[in-house]
Amino acid sequence: MLSRKVTIEAQHRPVGDLFDRVLAELNEKGPYRVGYGWLPLNAFYQNYVEFGAHDEPARDVLIRALRVLPFRYYMILNFEPTKRSSSSRCAPYAWIPADSSGVASSVPIGSG
Repeated sequence: MLSRKVTIEAQHRPVGDLFDRVLAELNEKGPYRVGYGWLPLNAFYQNYVEFGAHDEPARDVLIRALRVLPFRYYMILNFEPTKRSSSSRCAPYAWIPADSSGVASSVPIGSG
C-alpha cells in the first residue's frame, strides 16, 4: 500500500499537512483506506517542510517528512482493507525513526 506512488506539489507546509495530502492521494487512488491511528500533533503541525513528491513511493515521502522533525517520534497508521470506516478491522503500522542517522522503517504491529 505505501509503495504506491504519489505526486504532491512542493510548497512550504506543516509536516502534518504533507501527511494529510499523501494519505488523501493514497485513499483516492487505491482500493484500501489508510488513516491515522496516533500521531504527535504538536510536532506535526509546528514543524514545516518545503518539498513535494513527483511519482515517488508514499513510504519514501513520509519517511523524508519524519526526518524533518527535531526529535525521534513514531506514529501509527491504520490500514483498512475493505474501505470501511470501522477501526476495529484496521491493521496498525508504526513508523519509527530507527536511529540518529535518520533511517526510518515501517513495522507491522498487528494483523487486523
